[in-house]
Parts: sequence; C-alpha cells; structure tokens
Amino acid sequence: MPILRLAAKGEVWVQVKDSKGAVLIQRNLQTKEVVNVSGAPPLSVVLGRVNEIESVQVRGKPFSLVGMSPDNVARFEVK
Repeated sequence: MPILRLAAKGEVWVQVKDSKGAVLIQRNLQTKEVVNVSGAPPLSVVLGRVNEIESVQVRGKPFSLVGMSPDNVARFEVK
C-alpha cells in the first residue's frame, strides 16, 4: 500500500520529498490522474491548485486539506 495517494479532478502541481530531501515526484497531475507515492517518511508534500484535488489518502485513509490552503497551496508532512 502506498503511503500517499493523490487523485486530481483538474490540473494540480505536486511535489513530494522523502526524509532525505530526495524528490519522489514533482510535476503537474492532469485531470482525473491518480498517483501513488511511497518513500522514507516523513514525506514533505506541497500541492498547488488545491481546489482541483479530488482526494488525498494517507496509508489508505482519507486526509482532509480543509483549512490548510488559504492561498490554494497546501503544505504538509506525512509521518
């Protein structure tokens, strides 16, 4: 099971780094694209255009971005 699963309903910018700072993914997700990310936690996550995110799951459980993105950019860590 991936640590992080992202599903986009529109175009979203994603960057995820592992505990050593290595970039696991850094690119635009397209409409309806789903990506699974695994790496050495904690994962540092930056999502741009959060309003276009359909869902975020951490270890198979829903993760809410509510209140995390006043400027439509979410920054969080997955431990």
